[in-house]
Amino acid sequence: MGLSVDKEKHMKDLKDKVAVVTGGASGIGLGIAKALANAGTNIVVANIQENKAVQAATELTRLGVHTSAFTCDVTDRSTVERLADHAWAEFGHVDIIVNNAGVMSEALELCLKKRRIGYLLFATDCNIQV
Repeated sequence: MGLSVDKEKHMKDLKDKVAVVTGGASGIGLGIAKALANAGTNIVVANIQENKAVQAATELTRLGVHTSAFTCDVTDRSTVERLADHAWAEFGHVDIIVNNAGVMSEALELCLKKRRIGYLLFATDCNIQV
């Protein structure tokens, strides 16, 4: 017995919502942002690289939604707080938060190569708590 979900109904429920997507300028984050934009969700693209955030926001705008780009390092709490302030100032509310950004894979690679557990703990801490 499987769970039945009316995907069309739920995607319609996303119209005119606001989503903040960290790591939203490439990869999985951009894919999620595109899916949300295609459902009519307005997007704040947060990314550590400003030019990539702006490029992704521009691309998403072409899908007919309002977007905003914000440079954000998710390992820096004050930057994340400014992201929240930006999203609320830009759209007046936030309905969805996609915490996609994380520490780059080099941290995990270093951990595995050098067996430095501190790197792994840092990557886990950043991804879970921010």
